[in-house]
Amino acid sequence: MLTLKVYGNYSPNTVGLPGSCYLLEGMSRKIIFDLGNGNFKKLQKDLGYEEIKKSLLILSHNHVDHSWDVIKLAKFLLNKKGKVDIYLPKKSFMFWIVERFNKVFNIHILNENIKIYIDAFEISFCRTVHKGESYATKILGEDVSFVYTSDMAYVSEKVKSFCKNSNVVLIDSGHPCRDELFSLEGYHGKTIDILNQLFSNECNVKKILASHLKANLKREKYISVFPPNKDITLVKMGMKYSLT
Repeated sequence: MLTLKVYGNYSPNTVGLPGSCYLLEGMSRKIIFDLGNGNFKKLQKDLGYEEIKKSLLILSHNHVDHSWDVIKLAKFLLNKKGKVDIYLPKKSFMFWIVERFNKVFNIHILNENIKIYIDAFEISFCRTVHKGESYATKILGEDVSFVYTSDMAYVSEKVKSFCKNSNVVLIDSGHPCRDELFSLEGYHGKTIDILNQLFSNECNVKKILASHLKANLKREKYISVFPPNKDITLVKMGMKYSLT
């Protein structure tokens, strides 16, 4: 059974809450989705060097709340043997940094043509609409169809097709109350729009895990815009969620 543990699930903030980081377990190799600010210390404590070395690290995009602790990981690895496999977009500042640490990383350029196979699972990617080059990731197996969208300004037709009939989709929750918040165009969409598009008959997602929250908003603000009679969970740090 595949499970997803939430390490960090906040968008950029000034109160020290960690950015995006999720650990997928249940395959012969663990997958770390993003390594945003404030996550590495806890991840290192839980996994240790040997498990980190065997894991696959996928950075959806360059922004610090999704990638900053890669620098801490690189420094940690400098005095160790072996390399960690890292996938990330080339057009990013973080790619430039990772190249400086090529002694500790096996670097793979992330794009829509890449496919990864672990056990009986296929891992594929879809570019999202977001400032900077950013990718959603899909894990597909006999009983599993899971997508991590990462950040997106809206659910594009391409993303809809990518998520179609998925068991579980982990989303950027966007803005539950756009009119009340300062927001930058092209970064995060509106919560209700994201949910309605993914739950539409055209897309037919079964369950949504809502994440990437704003630190200045109470959880109830997100829950208040969830459509009724839909399977939606607002994730919490430290919790594990089934992907089947």
